Amino acid sequence: MSLKCADGDDRRKQGSRLRRHIESVGKTGSLQDLVEASKSALLLLGSCCHPKGPGVCDHNRVERVVNIATSLPYLYLGQKIARRRKSKAGRLWGASIAGVGVGSMAFHSTCGDWKPIGRAFDYRMIAVSSTMLLRAVDPRVPKAALYAACALMPFQPLIVTSTNILALEAMFHKKAKHNPSLRSGQRRHLAAGAVGAACFGIEDIQPKFPFIHAAWHLLSTYGIATTEPFVALQDPA
Repeated sequence: MSLKCADGDDRRKQGSRLRRHIESVGKTGSLQDLVEASKSALLLLGSCCHPKGPGVCDHNRVERVVNIATSLPYLYLGQKIARRRKSKAGRLWGASIAGVGVGSMAFHSTCGDWKPIGRAFDYRMIAVSSTMLLRAVDPRVPKAALYAACALMPFQPLIVTSTNILALEAMFHKKAKHNPSLRSGQRRHLAAGAVGAACFGIEDIQPKFPFIHAAWHLLSTYGIATTEPFVALQDPA
């Protein structure tokens, strides 16, 4: 991962604030605490510039092969969703998930001078897919917001992705409160997201932790899959 972030007291304060909010979520489980924790995470990411350099995974040939192999589920899931969904936005979202798989494979397949380019492509495909997901779950999202996200993607893909995820989590929680059929999926989605975020953090702190990036791939694929019933609500009858 290896993001180029703001140093010093600001980053430490943001990290402490995030930990406090996460502890509050664990104690109360309230939506307000979840929103505050998400805001803190977004602010911490907001202190980071766009990803630079080759990243910190793919330390050896075995890990590279595993990372490429665990990128394949994105392709499988994306094409399945694109075929199943009846709305145009849902099909585009499915295609974008497959694009995430292509970006991930490009990143893990490259080396040398091509590695930073593959990494930049990977992060921008994730930003594209998160934008397509937001559009798929709520067709009322203003086109101006989508255009703004597209304009920001080349420069701040992490900001685009984290903002979209924050909005998605709020909408998913709100819809699940009134639709019991979504609650199990939403709980599994949150669990996968929490463990996946932990893997993401571990990779930054202990970059040589074995196969942590591959675990992130699988958890994020599962987290994406759990949002499909939410997207399916927008399918035409």
